[in-house]
Amino acid sequence: MKDFKVGELVVYAPIDNNGDFYKFELGKIKSINKSKKTAFVYYHTGETAANTDLSDLIRITNQGLIKTNLGGGLD
Repeated sequence: MKDFKVGELVVYAPIDNNGDFYKFELGKIKSINKSKKTAFVYYHTGETAANTDLSDLIRITNQGLIKTNLGGGLD
């Protein structure tokens, strides 16, 4: 099980029936469900977050670089 944290940057990368990734979206975790199976993730600006299976998320390990270069709103 992945141990994600609120505010962490992630990539949504779901897998199709052939075991291939079929899209990638950057997001930021808003909150994590008590079951630790899903999280609400921001995929765009605004207050709306999508409930997403944690198994479809990949942690971004160089978050500091992204925050430094893209700036605002990622803290």
